[in-house]
Amino acid sequence: MRITNLHLIFSFFFLSAAGFFAYRHFLPSWTSLPKAAPAVPALTADMLEQERRSAEERKQLAVARERAEQSLRYADLAIETAQKEERDATAAGRAQAQAKGLFGEAQTITEFNEVTRLAEQAADLAMNAVAAAPSLLDRYITKAGDNLWNISKRPDVYGRGAGWVKIWRANEKQIPDFDVLYSG
Repeated sequence: MRITNLHLIFSFFFLSAAGFFAYRHFLPSWTSLPKAAPAVPALTADMLEQERRSAEERKQLAVARERAEQSLRYADLAIETAQKEERDATAAGRAQAQAKGLFGEAQTITEFNEVTRLAEQAADLAMNAVAAAPSLLDRYITKAGDNLWNISKRPDVYGRGAGWVKIWRANEKQIPDFDVLYSG
């Protein structure tokens, strides 16, 4: 009998099938084919709802944080304005310091809302200090015994003596020597 290519192909398939059968059934289990990965459980409606809720909470937290940052910036500007106009902004500064301290530790929406409230309170205090201050005099007629320090200390001028330099600089033509003031 003559062996043809067809005989060789059938022999190859037969031996391959026999080898695979022996491999699967007679070798120890640790040499068996790897098992399929466990199936991933399908997402349930509850899991989807929980994920949607947590995404919404993260968005609300970001909005609350941004609002608190804006309020702190506004309070900074209000206090800076009060200080430029030489008004007492110590209460506003304390409220602002408390808000900044809380902002550094804030993690929840309610904590960021508290920061916003404190910062707005600081801004209101600073702006009230500016608005409640008496208007400054445009003109003052000197009397005997007056000096720039005492004029500056008056509540309707600057409210503190150190403002005498501003008075002198604004009136250098009328007051060439700051130590000497004439009546009238």
